[in-house]
Amino acid sequence: MSLTSLEIYSIVEEWVKSSSLGDEVHNIYIDDYPKTPSNRSIKGEFIVINVLTNAIEDEQVSTVNLNLYVPDVSIRMNAVAQRQPDTPRLKELTRVAYDSLKGYPTFERWYFDVSSEVILREEGIPYSFASIKLTFKKY
Repeated sequence: MSLTSLEIYSIVEEWVKSSSLGDEVHNIYIDDYPKTPSNRSIKGEFIVINVLTNAIEDEQVSTVNLNLYVPDVSIRMNAVAQRQPDTPRLKELTRVAYDSLKGYPTFERWYFDVSSEVILREEGIPYSFASIKLTFKKY
């Protein structure tokens, strides 16, 4: 049986919630992070899950992106406040994510595997994030 993108979201979200990554980061969103009424970013660490592709052919293979957001830290350089990634926390959570995002999340022979990861920043928000790409495949 092939899975829809929304079914894949549900499987990934439940897998993360029940893992050690879910123990560390409690807020999980689908497709985009929420804004507050004043259009400010939310506070604290959070995860955003996106299904990038969902190829249904002889064997279904989906690419899922999991962005793990960590608030930046503020430092002063030459008397000017600047944002910097919270590198120790990003390192810690990325390792937890690697260890959590592998294996068989269902009994239907679906399998997760981390296929790539990079640390990124967005200028408009006070966060850096680990962008982790997962391959979700049925064997």
